[in-house]
Amino acid sequence: MDAAITSQLGNIGEFVGSIGVVISLMFLVVQVRSGIKTARAATLQEIQRDMRELLGGGLDRASIAVKLRQGTAVSDEERLIHGQWSLMLFRAFETQWFHVRSGTLDGRLYAGYLQHLRLALSNPFVESQWRSLKAPMFHPEFVADIDEFLRANPPTTQPLHVPD
Repeated sequence: MDAAITSQLGNIGEFVGSIGVVISLMFLVVQVRSGIKTARAATLQEIQRDMRELLGGGLDRASIAVKLRQGTAVSDEERLIHGQWSLMLFRAFETQWFHVRSGTLDGRLYAGYLQHLRLALSNPFVESQWRSLKAPMFHPEFVADIDEFLRANPPTTQPLHVPD
């Protein structure tokens, strides 16, 4: 075979090979995007399940919260139950914060969840739990972000408007 023909066949082969590489990369991009969407959906589902379990603590926990808000005496057991609930609540928000930072949770959803934290921290007992637990138990950047959020959005018992 002539060297020119061999060279042309080689060029055609390289061109076809490069098209294959480009197609493979496009397929990879589609797969990665699909994986990211799947991860985000799974994260949201997990967070919603956790919040339902946490907030659906039953009437016993709710009645303890009312007593604590009103300043009514509660037993050591009731204080422990509500303290554990507070810790789980803060841990749930830290998990959400982590997912926002890693890109698997939309920050706008997290902003909505933070409004619930404002309501919870309007309870003096929950607020005292946050003050006592935040430094030793939680990531320092999470603590700083929550404290900054609370300075800009003080705890409230009023109906909330979630910003757009």
